[in-house]
Amino acid sequence: MDDVMDLFKELFDMSVEMKEKLFSEDSNKSCKVFGNRYINGEIRYWRDLLIQPVFPIQEDTQHWLENP
Repeated sequence: MDDVMDLFKELFDMSVEMKEKLFSEDSNKSCKVFGNRYINGEIRYWRDLLIQPVFPIQEDTQHWLENP
């Protein structure tokens, strides 16, 4: 679990330029990074998401991110 958390920290600490290369709003793309925002009155929420299929592993590794 610690290894996975380190990997996510590395991903979200990447430079904006590197994240832009991974960003996609294409719903057909199986592996992507994107963000959502929600505004509720004075409160604003933002979240970055990583979608990466992992099962069955034989079919999904070809779509995995190369960096990090």
